[in-house]
Amino acid sequence: MKTLKNMLLVMLCAFVALAMFAGCSNDGVPSPLKPEPIINKEVAGMTLYRNGGVVAVMDKSGIQGTVTAQINENSDIFEVEFFDKNGEIVNGELQYHNLSWIQDTEYATFEQFSKWKFGIYGKRAGETAFEVLLENGAGVEYQSPDILLELK
Repeated sequence: MKTLKNMLLVMLCAFVALAMFAGCSNDGVPSPLKPEPIINKEVAGMTLYRNGGVVAVMDKSGIQGTVTAQINENSDIFEVEFFDKNGEIVNGELQYHNLSWIQDTEYATFEQFSKWKFGIYGKRAGETAFEVLLENGAGVEYQSPDILLELK
């Protein structure tokens, strides 16, 4: 009986020691059991580029710029950069996000070429607007204001 009590006492001590060590940090070494958190700065706005030049900027003060495209042609490639409230580009932190659009398909269609690049195919001359959406799998994280699109 005394041997059984001693064995239980040793097992209890081992369990307590294991519990204490499990709570210790690894000093920055990632644990395969606890993935590193995904840090995502809040997106405050976006810049839209065409051939490396700024076409439009959307931030808390509104939108500056207009997008143009030709009808019956594929446009140049547009690229989107998202920034935080400090103006820092955060695209690298948005690895689980995707672009999508709200558009008037009577005037134009959009085609995505890579994660942050897309083209516009003009279908009808005139003016319309579109919005760029940043989706994170659970919903929309950022939605641009209406961006004027002139089709010629």
